[in-house]
Amino acid sequence: MKPPVEILYEKGNFCVFRDHRPVAKNHLLIIPKYHVGSVKYLEKDEVGMITQMKEIGLEALEQVAGPEALDDVLDGFHWPPFNTIDHLHLHVISPAKEMSLWGRIQFKQKSLWFTTAEDTIKWIQEHR
Repeated sequence: MKPPVEILYEKGNFCVFRDHRPVAKNHLLIIPKYHVGSVKYLEKDEVGMITQMKEIGLEALEQVAGPEALDDVLDGFHWPPFNTIDHLHLHVISPAKEMSLWGRIQFKQKSLWFTTAEDTIKWIQEHR
């Protein structure tokens, strides 16, 4: 039985908790409190949500790990079919340079399976 999830930070319609399989010292997940399947369901008028999720993730990271944790951060989303759950969640990982080999593969930027918040916004703006 898994231990209950500890909510580390909440703001508006979002909450933050630790990933149960962290790839670095700090690995947070930011989720909306309402259901959104994945980034592929978002429309152009919802890109502000991605920006807000990233801002909340960085605020939470600073709160739980200190301002130095903001020096080496990776953020982003897994893309279907490579997402492990069907609920939108942003990964915020720090320090990114300390990720394991598997972590660097799993969270490789600009890959078919993982994109940063900024690249996700660009994709939505170009394809929606």
